[in-house]
Amino acid sequence: MRMIIVGAALIVCFPALTARAATELNGDQIVVAMAVDTALFAAEKCAGFRIVEGSIFANRQDAGVGREQALGPEWKKAMYFGDINAKDGYAKNPTEFCERAWLMLGLHPSSVKHQLLEK
Repeated sequence: MRMIIVGAALIVCFPALTARAATELNGDQIVVAMAVDTALFAAEKCAGFRIVEGSIFANRQDAGVGREQALGPEWKKAMYFGDINAKDGYAKNPTEFCERAWLMLGLHPSSVKHQLLEK
């Protein structure tokens, strides 16, 4: 009887468990989400910076971020942390923030595979 109850509980919970697993991010994917948010912020705040067309999708794809993940809560949370870091860095020293963003996400990015920012 106990096995039937456990089996029934797993069947009922399985869709929720697989949906959560489908949206979880690994470390590299979290780095991409944070880098994307930082690039978006830098493109808005740093003079002459623009997002490289198609670079967000290319970085997401190379990190293996699926559509469900990109729309899920973990991606949003990682972008939120990227936003907090970017705003904090910019508030402390805008010039230094823009220089660091360029080094991390510009011509030869150190944080992602594909250049996110261009001048």
